[in-house]
Amino acid sequence: MASRRFRIRKATLGKATFDDTKIWKKIQNKQEDIEALQQDLLTLESWSEKWLLSFNTDKCKVMNLGAVDNGRYFLHDNNKQAELLCCENEKDLGVWISNDLKWSKQCSNAANKAMSVLGMIKRSFTYISIESFKILYNTFVRPHLEYCVQIWNPYLKKDIACLENIQRRATKLVHGFNKMSYCGGLPVGSALERTSIDLALPGGVSFLRADGVSPA
Repeated sequence: MASRRFRIRKATLGKATFDDTKIWKKIQNKQEDIEALQQDLLTLESWSEKWLLSFNTDKCKVMNLGAVDNGRYFLHDNNKQAELLCCENEKDLGVWISNDLKWSKQCSNAANKAMSVLGMIKRSFTYISIESFKILYNTFVRPHLEYCVQIWNPYLKKDIACLENIQRRATKLVHGFNKMSYCGGLPVGSALERTSIDLALPGGVSFLRADGVSPA
């Protein structure tokens, strides 16, 4: 994906990709900085018109990070001035960004997608062995929980619990594990081949490890 960073003026930065453009600025002197950022928007708009890449004002949003009210901003749409709407959450490249920089919405959406896939697996298979489960989980479930996790690594207990609940539900799908305690571990069979299930979730979420288990 091609991208280009650019500087509109001192202390105002921007980044453009093939279908996305962002500009950001630290608001210190409120009125002066707001007017400067508005002028930067108009400069960016002139650039887009020059290259026949007009912005869709309905998709342009303003997100304020912090408690400062950053004012109102405008672009032109069909020669009419259109105010840009403020948003609390916005999806960017598949990740939900919130104005409080918490990741609860992203965790919730990732968990919902993973839970939907678990439901599909449960309806499609009547018997799931340990090896089959590891393949199914790592192929279809885990990618939803780890997509861009380097950015949204959960740190709140409620978000960690939300993701760990997926793991708890997932282990119940394995034949012979549905009646076992999630936190209590699994029994060890001394004569059985040593094996383990490592369902590590992002952010150091606790995982279930079963040593030497081959449930009947």
